[in-house]
Amino acid sequence: MKRWLIAASLLFCLGFARAGQPRTPVETFTSSFTQQEQILLAGVLADPQNAREFAKDASGPATQAVFDKWRQRIALFSREYLDAPHPVDESARSVKDMVAASEWQMLMTSLRMLSEGGIADQAKFRIFLAMLDNANDDLKADPPDTRNAHKVINLGRSKVSESMKDYLSSPTGRAALAEALRQRQAPEQTTAAAPRPAPKPKLQTKALAQAQAAAEQIRVSAEGSVPGGQAFDGSANLSEGPQAEQAAPTVTLSPAEMPTLTLPAAGGAGAPRLAAPPSPRSDAQDMTELHERSKKVSGPKKWLAALGAGVYRLCRLILP
Repeated sequence: MKRWLIAASLLFCLGFARAGQPRTPVETFTSSFTQQEQILLAGVLADPQNAREFAKDASGPATQAVFDKWRQRIALFSREYLDAPHPVDESARSVKDMVAASEWQMLMTSLRMLSEGGIADQAKFRIFLAMLDNANDDLKADPPDTRNAHKVINLGRSKVSESMKDYLSSPTGRAALAEALRQRQAPEQTTAAAPRPAPKPKLQTKALAQAQAAAEQIRVSAEGSVPGGQAFDGSANLSEGPQAEQAAPTVTLSPAEMPTLTLPAAGGAGAPRLAAPPSPRSDAQDMTELHERSKKVSGPKKWLAALGAGVYRLCRLILP
């Protein structure tokens, strides 16, 4: 009995110490957004460049301007996602590798939230995890079967699309998207409204006068005469005598006198990226995390969630 009390006390202390551990700046900053925004933000941060920028902002002061900046990224990402096609890699052997990294990160964030929710969320988490396991098992079969994987992907995409539409129709989402579009169009309007540079006065130089004189000499020669009234029969040597001074000079322009061509920059600084690089974590690591979360559930939540997953598996065996 004494040993059990000591063990229980140690477990309680360890659990309390774990709960009291300070969160990282990124976790603290992320928790300041709503759950809906956190799911969509996971898709934005699938891009390593955005993730580094987010970590830098999380280490600084949490001003309203910083929050507005990332809400604008979320809104712009959501609109781009809804407008863009989303192909599926049919040759992949896991659901994670069949979709873009941004989609997988949004799904993982959603499942993490469900695993920490109430009884209903726990049941949804268990059911979706069972669907994901079955889909991955079918993909590794010989030959692979992608039907259950497509069911999981379509279900996840439908939920994400609904959440994005709901966010963009909210006052926060509408304001964020309007500001993001305004900032994107501002540089383009500035470039279009910029006055064209006036012709450089440096072109009216001695070099240009010499070139015009040479052109005049060539024209006169082509007409059959040369300066001085002498007929040009092809035998005259223009490099001798007084006519040598009238020979066509070599025109050399300095670099400052050469015309320049400026090309517009490709892309915008704040353009969203939907085709994000793959997640640095492996599929096995992500699935292990989800299964560990399912084991941490205790009490009524565990039994009800397990019941929901069992019903799903039973229906899968009975129904076609």
